[in-house]
Amino acid sequence: MITEPAPRPSAAVSATAEPPMPEAHVSELAFFRNATIVWSISFVVLPAISRPGIELFTQPDTHVPVEVKLSLLAFVGCSLLGVAALAAHTRAAYLAACTVAIAVYVGLLVIHGGFLLLTGASPLEHLYLGDFTGLPAVLLQLVLPTWPGLLAALLLIAAGTTFNVALPWDDPGYLLLNAAHGWLALTPFLLIMSRLVSTSRLLDDAATAKYRAAVQVARSVRLRELEARFLAHLHDKVLADLRSVAAGRMSPEEISTDILTAVSAPPWPVSDLVTRLVGVAGADARVDVPERVDLSATIPGPAAAVLLDAAAEALANSRRHAPQASRSMRISVDEGVRVVIEDDGPGFVLSEIPSDRAGVRTSILRSVDAAEGVSADIRTSPGEGTAVSLGWSPGTGAPGDEEAPRGPDLSWCARIGIEYLLHPLYRSAMLVMFFFMAWISDRGDLWLLIPAAVSLVAFSRGSGSVAPAGPAAISAASVLVMVTGQQLSGTQFPDYWPQAWTVYAAAIILALLALRGRVLLAWATLGILVVLSGAQLALTGEVSIPPVVFLTVVTLLAPASVIPWLLDRTVRRIPVLQREMENEFVQLEQATAQRSYVRDSSEWLNKQVASVRDARTAALMEKRLRDAIRSPLLDVPEITEAVWRARDRGINVRLIGDRFPTPPDEERHAVLIDTLTTVLEVLKPGDSLTLRLLPAGRSSYATLVTSEPRRISL
Repeated sequence: MITEPAPRPSAAVSATAEPPMPEAHVSELAFFRNATIVWSISFVVLPAISRPGIELFTQPDTHVPVEVKLSLLAFVGCSLLGVAALAAHTRAAYLAACTVAIAVYVGLLVIHGGFLLLTGASPLEHLYLGDFTGLPAVLLQLVLPTWPGLLAALLLIAAGTTFNVALPWDDPGYLLLNAAHGWLALTPFLLIMSRLVSTSRLLDDAATAKYRAAVQVARSVRLRELEARFLAHLHDKVLADLRSVAAGRMSPEEISTDILTAVSAPPWPVSDLVTRLVGVAGADARVDVPERVDLSATIPGPAAAVLLDAAAEALANSRRHAPQASRSMRISVDEGVRVVIEDDGPGFVLSEIPSDRAGVRTSILRSVDAAEGVSADIRTSPGEGTAVSLGWSPGTGAPGDEEAPRGPDLSWCARIGIEYLLHPLYRSAMLVMFFFMAWISDRGDLWLLIPAAVSLVAFSRGSGSVAPAGPAAISAASVLVMVTGQQLSGTQFPDYWPQAWTVYAAAIILALLALRGRVLLAWATLGILVVLSGAQLALTGEVSIPPVVFLTVVTLLAPASVIPWLLDRTVRRIPVLQREMENEFVQLEQATAQRSYVRDSSEWLNKQVASVRDARTAALMEKRLRDAIRSPLLDVPEITEAVWRARDRGINVRLIGDRFPTPPDEERHAVLIDTLTTVLEVLKPGDSLTLRLLPAGRSSYATLVTSEPRRISL
C-alpha cells in the first residue's frame, strides 16, 4: 500500500510565487546597441572633421606631429572596440567598451594638460581635444547615469575646454566662459542620455515583473491542463485496467502507466482522429463522417487525445445508463473538428450528478476545459435524451487564460529630457553666456542678442518632443539673422573663439532644434549659412566667418540629429524584443513544468501499480485511485492508510470532497483526520461509512455517516 498523495502541482501554484528567471536587460541592451553604433562612428568621424584631421587628409604635406597621429589612431581603436561590443551584445561588453573609450580620452587629456602646466607647450596642442570632449562626457552618462556621473562629466567638459589650447591662464573669466559654453552646449545631451539609460533600466524592471506574471500564468495554466489530463487518464485507462485485473481478465503487469502519451502527444493527422472516433463509436451507434478530409491537416496530440477520450466516455456513459437507447455520432471537419454524440435515453439533470461520480466531471468536462482550443457542451434533461458536443478550434488560446499582464508603458519616449531643454533657467543661462561672449568679442554686436533671445523663446514653445512648426521656423530664421548680422559687420576676427560668438550660439540653438525633432530644418539653416559665407568669400575675397568655422556647428548638430533616431529606433524595437523574451521564458517554464509533472506523476503511478499483486489489491487500488481523483483534499497519508485497512477488513467507505479547490482548514482538517481514523478502527466488517468534506462557507466542516446509523458533524 502506497499512502503518498497524488501529485497536485496546480493546487500548490501560488499567485505570489516568483518563478526563477534569467535576468533581462532587453530595453537597456537595445539602447546600448544603438548608442554604441553612434559613438563608434563618432570616434572616427569627429576626429576626421577636426582641425588636425582636416589637415592630415586635405594637406598631406603639412607637418602633423606623430603624437597627434597616434592619438587619432587611438580614437580609431576605440571605434573598433565599440564594434567588438556590438558583436558580443552583452551589457558587460558595452560598459567595458565605453569605459575604455573614456579612459583613452582622459589619458590623452591628462598628458596634454600636464605638458601645458609644466612646460607651457604640449605635443597634443594641435589635437584640440576640447572640440570633441562631449563624446566621452556622454559615454560617462552611459556608464554612470547618476548625479555623481553627471558631475564627473561636467568636470571632464571643463577640463577639455580649458586645455583645448594654450589659454590665457591669467584671465579666469575667459576660462570660465569657455567652460560655460561647453556646459550649456552639452548638458542637454548628458541629461537626456542619463534619463534614457535610467528609464530603460526602469522599463526592464517593469518588463521583468510582466515576464514573471506571464510565466506564472503560463505555468498555472499548463499544470491545470496536465493535471486534468492525468486524472482523466487515471479514470479512463488505469481504473478500467484495475477493474479488469480484479475481474481476472488481465494481469497486473498489463496496467497502463504511460503518462507521457496521455499528457504530451505529437500532432495527429485529422484523418487519423476521424478513424479512431469511428472506432470508439462501436457497432451500436450510427456514425456520420465527412466525405473528404484534408490528409495534410493536423490537430495537436493532447487535443486529439482529449477529444477521443471524452467521446469514448460519453458513449460509455450512454451505454451504461441508457442501454436501450439509439446512439449516433456526427463528425464535422472544417477549420477545426466537431464531434456530437446523441442518444434518445432518459436524460438527467447535469447539476444533480453525485459528487462521487467522476466520469462526466473529470473525463469530459474537466479534461476538455484544460485542453487548449478544446470545448465541450452537454445538453440534457429528464425525458429529452442527451447530446454531448465536443470541438477543437485552432488558435483559440490557452485554456483558462487569465487576463494577460499589461506591458510597461513606452510613452516615456515622448518626454525624455524635454523638460530640461525647455526650462527657463537653461534659456536664461544661455542668454547670459551669449552676452559675455558678445561683450568680449565686439561690443557693437550686442544687438544680435535680440534675435538670439527670439530664437530661444520660439524654440521653447510647446511641450511635446517635437517643436511646433511655426515657432521652430521662427527660431531658425532668428539664427540666420543673428549669424548673418555678424557676418555682414565686416569685422575681421584674429581668432574665432569667442569673437565669432554667433556661430557658437547657432551651434547650440540648432542642436536644440534637432533634439526636438526638427532635424531637417536645423541642417537646412546650417546649409544656408555655409552657402552665404562661401558666396561672400567668392565675391569679395574675404569674409568675417569662413565656411570652415561652421564645422563647429556640425560637431554638435550631428549627434543632436542622431538622438531622435536613436530614441525612435530603440523604442520601436523594445516591444518586439520583450515579446520574444517573454515567449522564450514562457515556453521554457512550460516545458520545465511539464517535465517535472510527468516525472512526478509517472513515479507516483508506478508505485501505486507496483503494489497491485492480485484481484483483491486491484479492487482496493481502484477505490484508492477514485478517492484521489474525486476527493483530492482527503488524499493524505493518514486517511489513505486508514481507509485502505478498513476496506481490506470489509468495510464500505465512501469519500466525497466537495470543498476542493478551496484549501483545507488546517486545524479542523487535523480534527477530521483524527476522528475518521478513530471511527474506522471501531467499525466491523459489513459496516459502512461516508465522509463528506463540505464546501467552504458551511457551518460544518465535514460530516461522517455510519451504518448504525450515526451522524457526526465537525
